[in-house]
Amino acid sequence: MTEAGEMSLLQNPEWKNIVQPLDHSYFSDIWADFDVRAKTDPEALFKQVTSLSVGPLIAYISGTSLWSRPELQSLSQSFIEISRSLNGGGGRLPNSNR
Repeated sequence: MTEAGEMSLLQNPEWKNIVQPLDHSYFSDIWADFDVRAKTDPEALFKQVTSLSVGPLIAYISGTSLWSRPELQSLSQSFIEISRSLNGGGGRLPNSNR
């Protein structure tokens, strides 16, 4: 989340190879929920996502800019954007892997 209220959600396109098959449905539901909430209340979603510690999804690094974490830059280059909120508006991008 930027100071201007902009937020984008990135997803590893290989997530189905990383996440246990039993949890695929759970994660698909999470991605859909994140997409809706990024459009309606990105600030609340950001706050919640940066403190996740329940279920199979746990946040271990949080911040307002991916680029402030050099160790994540190369990893994230292959990620796809699944949602974007620009000042409270936005939408699902066509390349989502849900």
